[in-house]
Amino acid sequence: MIIIVGILAAVTTPSLAGFVGQQQTNQATSEVQASILEMVRETQRTNIEEGCKLLSSDITVTRIIRRFTPATNPNCLLNSRSFPPGTTIADNNFNGVSIVAYGTGNVRILSGTNPISIASIQLSNTKSPAFQRCVQVAAPQGLVRTGRMIGGTCVIDQIN
Repeated sequence: MIIIVGILAAVTTPSLAGFVGQQQTNQATSEVQASILEMVRETQRTNIEEGCKLLSSDITVTRIIRRFTPATNPNCLLNSRSFPPGTTIADNNFNGVSIVAYGTGNVRILSGTNPISIASIQLSNTKSPAFQRCVQVAAPQGLVRTGRMIGGTCVIDQIN
């Protein structure tokens, strides 16, 4: 009996950890998506002329930081958001990128000072590193969509 329980524990523990990692990656992905949408909504509500700006440095492995400075270009988040333990964010697509929302609802994405049309934020978890999610932002409409990273590309989830 003890041998059977030991075998079952050895078989189910890795798959349970992978499942938890996938759920934590999904949660972190939702937090990033919600933060970007909140920033756009707050920019429209407050009509800040210079816009609100979410910097790649505002997103860390533990949370999205609510930034008040500079006062003319804060990120307009109502509060900071935490990520589950073990969240990892890949720098390859989002390092040095900023997302600027304007009161009109338009969004501008900058890589340094150069405008780009799409930015992707790649997330995963140490418990299931092969399961990678992404949040993609498209300018100028400010579309914010989620998807899965497949072969280094953010493939947007289909809505049925």
